[in-house]
Amino acid sequence: MNKLIFLILVITQIGLKAQFTESIIGTEKFINNTVLVVTNRLSDSTLSTKNPIFINRVDTINPLICYKVSYHDSAYFMEKVDFEDYIINNSSGLSDWLLFVHGDGKTFIHAAARGLDIQNYHKINVIVFAWPSREVGKYGSKQFKNSLINSKNSQKHFIEIIEKIDRVKNNNQEYFSNQRFSALFHSLGNSFLELYATNLNNSTFNKIVFDNLILSAAAVNEKGHKEWIEKIHLQKHIINNSNMFDRNLNGLRIISKYKFLLGERLSMPLSDSVTYFNFSNSVGGKWPPGRSHTFFVGEIPDNSKNINDFFNDIFHGIMPDLGNSMYLKKRNDGYGYDVLK
Repeated sequence: MNKLIFLILVITQIGLKAQFTESIIGTEKFINNTVLVVTNRLSDSTLSTKNPIFINRVDTINPLICYKVSYHDSAYFMEKVDFEDYIINNSSGLSDWLLFVHGDGKTFIHAAARGLDIQNYHKINVIVFAWPSREVGKYGSKQFKNSLINSKNSQKHFIEIIEKIDRVKNNNQEYFSNQRFSALFHSLGNSFLELYATNLNNSTFNKIVFDNLILSAAAVNEKGHKEWIEKIHLQKHIINNSNMFDRNLNGLRIISKYKFLLGERLSMPLSDSVTYFNFSNSVGGKWPPGRSHTFFVGEIPDNSKNINDFFNDIFHGIMPDLGNSMYLKKRNDGYGYDVLK
């Protein structure tokens, strides 16, 4: 396909998705309709006393703000809450916890809706880190470059969230003795991990907090990932999921200076710290392109028990059974495992 036509299709689909799609699984399927959203987005509370209007800039003055975001009667409602109180007094009836760091092109509500998707689809308590990644009216390279700047300016807030989680776990050890806690980084959300590792020093928080660190469709350069990823010790396991035919990541290489991406295709040397899983055969290239990029909820896992079970396990802090040939196939080329359809 002509590169220009392909680029236009990708940008158009991403733009439409960001503007008009709030939920992949459908809001009518929400059983637990409340999610915890932590944000560092600058807001103009003078425009709305109840639900603040968020601006696509990092709030460098005020601390992180936590909201209980609820969906009912075809609308989203927000209420400020205390981080620890929300978690400990949570009455969702769901098991385990997942920190979700979303990718590019999400408004505050889009991020909350995606968190609700994951929470309801995989029956797990989700905490969303809603960082500023959506500039209204900007698309393609301008939008992406702006989000890269915001992710860099959000690093201290990212570390603060990890510290909050660690304190909650330490203060409530009896509760968390039966609760796993993992973290999902999707697409450009993986830049937070790369920046964290690149700037890691002796004064930076770096102890085990999570069961699984999950790198999903990582929109970071594949080359050199071994060096920075092996500096991270926040987890028991690191999982990387890739799809060679991820249309969004394929398109990103056209509109940016990025080379091959970690969520797209791999090259040696790989990291011994990471278990690599490949979805090129089981998911492949899809249209609209978002289906080949975000496949942990919705149509893809709906139609594949293996894919559904895989994500359900890793989100709940469980490592896949690498010896299960009905589920996974070890690749002959040494690049991890294929997840079978």
